[in-house]
Amino acid sequence: ESGDCLKKKPPTRQWMTRLYYLAHSPFKLTWALDSNIFSCSTDDSITRFLESALRAKMWGFDIAHANQGRGPTLVPHNWNIMVMWNERSSNLLRDWLLLQLRRGIATDDQNTLYVAETRARKLGGITIGQMPTPFAACFYSTQIGAFYPRITRPLKGTAHIIHAKLYQGRSWCHQFNTDLKARQLAMLRDPKEIKKGSPGQVVAITRLDQCEKALNVSECPYIDDALLDSQGSGEYLLKHPQNQVHTTVHDSGDVPYSW
Repeated sequence: ESGDCLKKKPPTRQWMTRLYYLAHSPFKLTWALDSNIFSCSTDDSITRFLESALRAKMWGFDIAHANQGRGPTLVPHNWNIMVMWNERSSNLLRDWLLLQLRRGIATDDQNTLYVAETRARKLGGITIGQMPTPFAACFYSTQIGAFYPRITRPLKGTAHIIHAKLYQGRSWCHQFNTDLKARQLAMLRDPKEIKKGSPGQVVAITRLDQCEKALNVSECPYIDDALLDSQGSGEYLLKHPQNQVHTTVHDSGDVPYSW
């Protein structure tokens, strides 16, 4: 009966629509961002970065995305993806789409992208990069099994794009960009502990010993290198970790992953 439809739970959110449109993008360069992002930029830096990426054909990278992996591991974080259209990226996106379809439209799409990238690397030719933190600033959990405390990857200069909800964005932009020297931004407490609806208190960490003490860890997580062009042009480059974690792709397509 028609009334039964009203009693059913709403459908689980799914990622297939986004993957489908990415795989069918008509553009030479596609920059796909989630709805939960906030622009902190007060000038044309984002436009200039996008134009530079197009002119340089993404500096030789086929795909780049935010990275939630630690150390040399590159683990996709799909809120921020840039793709240069070519045969390699087309094959990768098609494989990702088909993997997602096979495993279920509501399956974690970051896992399926990781599998597709691992398979593409085994075949050879694909070049995968990490989006520079000024254009992909995001908090990551520092402890397994606990959401807080959280910390960003190292940041130099202005944070132009951050992963934040609308009510957090303005406050976080200010806190991210108060001090522009090399830093990591940390959120040590659940904002709900401060006040319901609070965007949370962001702390700038500028030294390793400060990080280790604040997080109560022996080694500060998510450390990586500066992303400035070595020729001094000031353009931010995408980073490609040299030491990829080697994994075995089984016949089922399953790959071990760490998040």
